[in-house]
Amino acid sequence: MKTYEIEKKYRLKDPKALRRKLRQLGARKKGDGREENEFWDFKGRLRRQRLTLRLRRYGASEKLPLKGPRQRQSHGVDKRLELEMTVDFLTARAILRAAGFKPRLKYTKRRELYTVGKTEVTIDSLPKHGWFVEIEGALPAILSLEKKLGLAPADAEPQSYLALVLGKKR
Repeated sequence: MKTYEIEKKYRLKDPKALRRKLRQLGARKKGDGREENEFWDFKGRLRRQRLTLRLRRYGASEKLPLKGPRQRQSHGVDKRLELEMTVDFLTARAILRAAGFKPRLKYTKRRELYTVGKTEVTIDSLPKHGWFVEIEGALPAILSLEKKLGLAPADAEPQSYLALVLGKKR
C-alpha cells in the first residue's frame, strides 16, 4: 500500500509538444477522459486538520482518497500522505451523506494518464485555469523526467487544483 504521494506540477503551455516528447521517450498511455472530483468534510474538521477527503471518478475507476497537508521538498516537489481505496461512487456518496459529511466543492477536469519508466505523468485541462502536467514518482526520477520533457523549474505550479478552483493564493 502506497502511503505517500511525491509529485511536481507544472503549468503547461503546449500540450501537443509534451505529448510528442512523451511518445519519443516511450511513454505508455494508460487513460484519457473526464475526471470528476467531489471534496467532502464533516463540520470543517478535515479542513482544519489540512486533510482532504475526495470522491473521484475517472473512467471506470472510482476511488476515495484521503490526502494530508503538502510538505514542500527540495526542487519544488511536494510530498503528502495519500491513503486511497476503490469504491462504488454512488454508494460511497450515500455513506458519506449518511455519516454527516457534506460536499464542500465539486469540479471536473480532462485527464490523460501516462507511465514513463517508474513515473506517472498526467496532463490535465482544468476549465478556466488552463493546462497542467504532473510527474509523480521518486525525487530523482521526477527531476530527470522534468529535464527530458523540457519543463523549466519556473513553470512549476505550487497550488493544488483545489486551491486554484477556490481562488486561493499560496
